[in-house]
Amino acid sequence: MFTRILDRIDFLRRLIINSFFLIFIIALIIGLFIFPFINNNKGEINGSILSLSTNDISDRSSSYFDSEENLTVYEIVSAFEYASYDDDVEIIFLDLSYLSISSASAYEVGKSIQLLKKNGKKVIAYGDFLTQSQYLLASYADEVILNPFGMVFLEGFKKYQIYLKDFLDNNNIVVNTFVAGDYKSATEIFSESRMSEQDKQQSKIFLNDLWRNWLKEVSNNRSSLDIDINFFINNFNELDPSLSAAEKAQKYGLVDKILSRIELRKYFYKLKNNDENSDAKEPRTVSLKSYYDAKKESNFSKDKIIVLNAYGEIIDGSFQDNQISSEFFSRKINEISKDPSVKGLLLRINSPGGSGFASEVIRQELLNLKNSGIPIVVSISDIAASGGYWISANADEIWATPLSVTGSIGVFALLPSIEDALSKFGFNYDGLSTTDFNPSIVSNPNKNLKSFIQNYVDRAYSDFINLVSEGRDLNIDSVNEISNGKIWTGTQALENGLIDNIGTQSEAIERLKEIIGYEEIDVEYLNFKQSFFDFIGNNFLNFQTLDKFFKNDLNIQNYVLNDFNLLDKEIINLRFDCLNCLIK
Repeated sequence: MFTRILDRIDFLRRLIINSFFLIFIIALIIGLFIFPFINNNKGEINGSILSLSTNDISDRSSSYFDSEENLTVYEIVSAFEYASYDDDVEIIFLDLSYLSISSASAYEVGKSIQLLKKNGKKVIAYGDFLTQSQYLLASYADEVILNPFGMVFLEGFKKYQIYLKDFLDNNNIVVNTFVAGDYKSATEIFSESRMSEQDKQQSKIFLNDLWRNWLKEVSNNRSSLDIDINFFINNFNELDPSLSAAEKAQKYGLVDKILSRIELRKYFYKLKNNDENSDAKEPRTVSLKSYYDAKKESNFSKDKIIVLNAYGEIIDGSFQDNQISSEFFSRKINEISKDPSVKGLLLRINSPGGSGFASEVIRQELLNLKNSGIPIVVSISDIAASGGYWISANADEIWATPLSVTGSIGVFALLPSIEDALSKFGFNYDGLSTTDFNPSIVSNPNKNLKSFIQNYVDRAYSDFINLVSEGRDLNIDSVNEISNGKIWTGTQALENGLIDNIGTQSEAIERLKEIIGYEEIDVEYLNFKQSFFDFIGNNFLNFQTLDKFFKNDLNIQNYVLNDFNLLDKEIINLRFDCLNCLIK
């Protein structure tokens, strides 16, 4: 009897839990498939201020749950272009206080602000606390306004990192490094105690050029600037110590006004109504997202240019948030090649590199698209280095900004070993093999394995050199000179032949239209987005992989770390059933 009662209680418990779960699933499906079709009230711009505020400027691949409020750089530039010819738009307000933006993106958006100003629109930038990238964007405005308790926080460009050699030595951990390219410095965090002279030399070259380009833009934009910015940064504490940080910024021309948010509202009312009424409310603002959605056009042409965004590390496998996944990305390129309405591809790249095999898979699909008669132009955002440049090399043209970085043509691999660390604590690793080939992070690699990996890395580097030589129509000696893992800014890359033009993404699109010979062609931004079922499926597969990993004893022995990457399918096969970890 008692057991029967417990069974009934347990049945009711499961019934209640499953009912709540079923209700949750139904609500989720309703939200997914019904709510997106409800139209938002866009509102009218007339009499309002067009505002770019706290939404991130995004150049990323999208996950299923990403916010729809983010605008890409391309969409922001397009919205500003619409506004520049819109008689109802008089004032554009840039609230940069919480805006996440890189220097390269700030440069591109800033160039579109110049068109607004040219057509008589007043552009006002405001910040509670302006970071270096935010300030670059603000400098393009007619007025820069700062909160009284804020500051303009400038620091230049730098490269610092933690070096692990002493820690590894103290704990008997060995990280075997295999490098092709004298200036490929990523492995130095394991092999050095501090930055090497070679890395200092090459880093100084591209960092100084980035900083020169940044200073040039700000100096051109800010006619009121009354101080050398380097001097301002290096002597900030000694400059007028009685003044606040905001007051210093105003005194030396970095900003035009210091206003609290309440004072800012009154200032806007004065601009709109030419009235000093202190009790007046702030004029209505219209978000740039709403404005763009209301104004964006389609010319209903069957023909179009696809803007394909490649953001993040290049990895093997299926869709991953903010990653360039070889299987998913290649499938999208293949779909584009089968669409007869596509007449050109603008590949927007923001990637430090990643898996060499994944990069080659994507490059092959891009080359197939190009060979089918579809011209490809690459636009580099912040970075297209290593694998990011590998997938770019065969494009018809490559564009970058002065604040972009590219190159890093080189290859490295890492194979850690913890055998000495384990033996220190009484763990001994022993066994036998039918061959002399035993890749493992537990045992120290023998000469045979070291030679195998180094030879493969050298071959991958040779392939990289030949690829760049053919894709960029450069002789081998020239490519060898600009390779070796060296990093270049956009302006330097133009000089040495790695890119074709300095310009924004919008200018690259206009160039692609010229190549196609179709000025009025539609431009479609392809935003990767998983379906709900893709999301569930991918995460289920990831769970299975993790579950399999944790159930397999010492499969971590096949754990291989790399940057651009290592050893194609042969090394992938060496991982047996382990979690296929490829870590930059």
